Amino acid sequence: MTQAGPLTLTPSTPLAPASGWLAQIGAFLLLIGVGLLVLPPLLSLAAAALKAGELGAVTIGSLVGLAATTLSLATLATTWAMLLALPLAWLVVRTDLPFRTLCRWLAVIPLAIPSYIGAMSYIALLGPVGSVNTWLSTLIGAPQQWANIYGFWGGVFVLGLFTYPFIFLLVSAALEATNPSVEETARSLGESPLGVFRRVTLPMLRPSILAGGLLAFLYALSDFGSPSLLRVQVFTTAIYHQLNTRFDQAAASLLSLVLVLITIAVLGGQQMLLHRRSYVTITGTARLARPLHLGRWRWPAALLAGAVLGLSVFVPLGVLLAQTGSVGHFLEVVREQGDYIKNSLMVAGLAATLAVILGLLIAFTARHTPPRIGAL
Repeated sequence: MTQAGPLTLTPSTPLAPASGWLAQIGAFLLLIGVGLLVLPPLLSLAAAALKAGELGAVTIGSLVGLAATTLSLATLATTWAMLLALPLAWLVVRTDLPFRTLCRWLAVIPLAIPSYIGAMSYIALLGPVGSVNTWLSTLIGAPQQWANIYGFWGGVFVLGLFTYPFIFLLVSAALEATNPSVEETARSLGESPLGVFRRVTLPMLRPSILAGGLLAFLYALSDFGSPSLLRVQVFTTAIYHQLNTRFDQAAASLLSLVLVLITIAVLGGQQMLLHRRSYVTITGTARLARPLHLGRWRWPAALLAGAVLGLSVFVPLGVLLAQTGSVGHFLEVVREQGDYIKNSLMVAGLAATLAVILGLLIAFTARHTPPRIGAL
């Protein structure tokens, strides 16, 4: 009796598209539905911007300056997020890091902390009159500003801390799905752990890194709360300024339209990077990787993971808890603001459900319809 060998699939081997007319009609209906959700806001922005008379506050120079600051902030924050997420994901999934299951759970908590809440926490800690400056001034007996979180680099620091879980989740999932035999073979041939990561693991993770980096970048690009609190002038804060200070809806619409066009260009660039490329081979004999023994580096690695989690989880939560005053005061606030909490949970649950349903429909349609329809 002959036994078939393991089936090998690559991302360049597409599933057979559903060629029936019913599937194509469904795809067109879904495309129309998504278009009705996306296009009207864009068209209204364009119409509001075009019917403006005077746009003295919005010049080519101001647009270039805003674009440079916004793109620089998003790029550096995403780079910082990658520097935090990639080592942490590799340590949690591929090594015998102490408490790695706990680290994995803690690493996603920053997604539940809005970036502006994180900014508030770090302002209370590292602002000109924050706890660090107050403590150090008291210690040496002279008032002095040792730390100042305000400004561009403060925005990079905070946004990176609260967007790295996007990259961490996708990269850790990709590490678990990747067959470890290639990495183990490289190690058996004398390659160092760093060399294996750089030459073998990293190329296989590139799509996940790009996808996670794109999410972090788009979050930083569209964020208003933390740049506003940290006094960084980007597109979102300029839009708010035009609407609420100058009462200029046309200028705000023009700035919004430029930001949308930048976002579309970024999405197009990401598609071009991944177009017609195949990075990972998944075999039918995939198995769990044996944890890499860190040896004497085990506890230094734990300190590194603890530093990442401390900055992104324990510091902001600790500052918030310290400012609540007491447990009784905290419970009193929760009781008084119960309706707000209930509304937040309801809106979040409904929005997440709708996003999952739409995402599944769009992904299924893109995968199972002819390429021309799926690409749309």
